[in-house]
Amino acid sequence: MSNFVCRYSMFDPAYPSTKSYKREAIDLLTKHNLMSRVTFRGSITSAEVLDVYQRSDLHVHFTIVNPSWSLLEAMSCGCIVLASDSEILREFTNSNDVCCHVCHVANHDDHTSTAKQILNILNSDFVQVQTMKANARKFVVESFNTHRSETSWKTLITGLL
Repeated sequence: MSNFVCRYSMFDPAYPSTKSYKREAIDLLTKHNLMSRVTFRGSITSAEVLDVYQRSDLHVHFTIVNPSWSLLEAMSCGCIVLASDSEILREFTNSNDVCCHVCHVANHDDHTSTAKQILNILNSDFVQVQTMKANARKFVVESFNTHRSETSWKTLITGLL
């Protein structure tokens, strides 16, 4: 069975609920008898991030503005990612096909559907989870390595000259 470690440091005053994200998550997890599989870490230091990602099976990344480094960090550690379904995410991962194989997408406004997706991922059999984790790491290693970045920068600079 997979475990999920929450790194919680966000607050959205526009969130349409009288409860915080964390309180609502705790209530739902308790209702479905899943609290033993979740750890809320609060704010953590940079030194702790690697350990958290390596011990996690799933990183939930909900932003519609831009993908952050945490998305790549989690994937590079072999963590499955569930992210907001947005154009920028599809651009970031280069295609809808890639999203399906290494980065699961969800409508962050649909809590019920998102919860079901989280449970489906976490309740996947061991081989499926390990395959998803390996695909996430492979995508980052192949797409965001130093050689590829250097080549892209050289092409950009050459094109500007």
